[in-house]
Amino acid sequence: MKWFVLLALTVFLPFTAAAGPGEKTDRKAPELDFEILSGHEILCTWEEYPGELYLERRLRDEDYFRVIAAIPPGRTEYRDAQLEPYREYVYRLRDTRSDQLEEFGTPGLVTIDIPAPDSLHMERVGIDSILVSIDKVDPFWGDVVLQQTIGGWYRDIRTVSTSREVAIGRVKAEKIHDFRAFYQGTRNRGHASERMRVHLSFPAPKNVRFQALNDHSAEIRWTNPLPYPCRVEIEKAEGANVDTIRVASMDSLWVDTDIEYSRLTFYRVRFVHNESVSRFSESISIKLEIMPIQDLEIDPVQDLFARLSWTDYAPIGEHYQVLRSMNEGDFVPVAEVPIDSTSFVDTLLARGEHIAYQIVTVGSDGKEVKSAVVEQFIPKLDQGMCFCTSPSPDDSASNAEAFHIDRYEVLVEEYVEFCEDTDREFPRDPGFQGYPYFWRMADRFPAVNVSWKEAVAFCNWRSARRGLEPAYDEDGNLIEGSNGYRLINRRVFTSLVLADTTMKYQANFGGDWDQYALPLLAGEEQTPHSTPANLLGNVWEWVEDNSPTGGRMILGGSFATPADLAGPLPQYSYPERWASPRIGFRTMLPATSPAEIQSAQGDMEDSDLNTGPTTAAEEGTDPHESLESIPEELSVGEAPSQQNVRQGQVIDQPDSEPEQP
Repeated sequence: MKWFVLLALTVFLPFTAAAGPGEKTDRKAPELDFEILSGHEILCTWEEYPGELYLERRLRDEDYFRVIAAIPPGRTEYRDAQLEPYREYVYRLRDTRSDQLEEFGTPGLVTIDIPAPDSLHMERVGIDSILVSIDKVDPFWGDVVLQQTIGGWYRDIRTVSTSREVAIGRVKAEKIHDFRAFYQGTRNRGHASERMRVHLSFPAPKNVRFQALNDHSAEIRWTNPLPYPCRVEIEKAEGANVDTIRVASMDSLWVDTDIEYSRLTFYRVRFVHNESVSRFSESISIKLEIMPIQDLEIDPVQDLFARLSWTDYAPIGEHYQVLRSMNEGDFVPVAEVPIDSTSFVDTLLARGEHIAYQIVTVGSDGKEVKSAVVEQFIPKLDQGMCFCTSPSPDDSASNAEAFHIDRYEVLVEEYVEFCEDTDREFPRDPGFQGYPYFWRMADRFPAVNVSWKEAVAFCNWRSARRGLEPAYDEDGNLIEGSNGYRLINRRVFTSLVLADTTMKYQANFGGDWDQYALPLLAGEEQTPHSTPANLLGNVWEWVEDNSPTGGRMILGGSFATPADLAGPLPQYSYPERWASPRIGFRTMLPATSPAEIQSAQGDMEDSDLNTGPTTAAEEGTDPHESLESIPEELSVGEAPSQQNVRQGQVIDQPDSEPEQP
């Protein structure tokens, strides 16, 4: 027993021999400095020390240090690896021979704190794709690892090196996905970033609609509410049969060419992209069944043309067939028109017929569906015109000239339409009291301040609108054989006036020069509808004839012509470009065929409206004798004097106000 104690004292003597109790030593260990090298390494440094040292380490919450390295003399650093982040490590140095606390180095505390990546940003770049961006990536801590919740757990899906953006695909739409990121070093992971929650909507197709193409095909259209291409699936249901059709990704329509006629078929559409599927659109139904056209109308027949128009909101036949019936006879086909047509113009052969039309929609299999019938009686007389006859130039009753003549002078409303249609300026305002804007207010007044040249242009315009040949060439010469509108001629005008024993053609001649300040409105006179009105008085009228002394004739007098001059036929002449507030015009149209002349004459004889003769021949008067009874010197000439007017030998000058053109 004594030997053991002596041995123990012998062993420990060398440690205390250098200094006695209370003596100060010079073995104070140096202090430490620290540098974090990575997410799991710390570099410890100190000043050079002559003796051997121990480097000790413990966790802050531990009671004892553990020697982790023996440091030979002269060495001044030590790399401590395989450390865990976020733990507080305490280090100190001590001389290997020291056993006093005051000889140990001062402890140093160090922690490796790996930060979380800066906040994430998400941007949708496709149906199931997103672009993830990070504000800043610090490669000191390692790579950035992106995680996504899959099956309720975070799973690593992508490693980001130095790039701050990464695209992620196949993110299933219509589900909630969580993303986060952290730094991953060679050994340790850092803190995770804040969670970023993503929900990629995948809406159903919008505006699903159809357009029937024919009786077995239809076009299905839709709108993609997202700006990304995707495949399309169309579900088609006919009775118990349900088919799924896949359509190319960029299409927004599909044509079904196999639809059963007259059977209800349902369609709905959805989008598909990878593992993502949108909801179905609302169902639409189609029943391809030929229906009769709607709103079939026939325009009032002008001359020998009839215009049909109709509406077909879903034309699904192969073509239309136009049927026509004349005078309640059988309907016969007259034309075949395309299925996308909504009008048809029919050329007729004669007037005085009862005409009826029906439109037949014809299917691809020959099935026919007929529309309602529209019908109209084609008047023998042109609309707004009267039928008249006059003796032929060779004085032969069998060759009497038949024609239609305007009941009234050409009115403002139609002349305004002529100006607008041909881009002409309106004539000068006549200055009638109470009508400061004559060409916008006086629709039923005669069109005045119109030159002979402009009247001829109007005739050709009216002919073109009614499908007739122009009656005048560019120089104003009458074209032989034309069936178009033209000015009345002196012979026709005179024969009508001289045959008027009841004065029904006479209008508002003035008792004094200023008794009448305006022409009559159309309809104010009390004359039969079958006769032309206001041939004498109202306004002078341009006629087709040249004057022997030059210029063009005007006939009939005006509202300013004295009443005592109403007996002889008032006439005068002016240059072709002259215009006056007291000069207008009316047109005439040759009858188209002998049958029409005969038919129209019969209608006029049977009409209750025909209260007087319409030709000079019916009164037994020779119109040529009447013409010859007018002195030649009175037919044309200079402006009359006041004295001659009072004697009733010459006709009043229509107007002296307009300047000579």
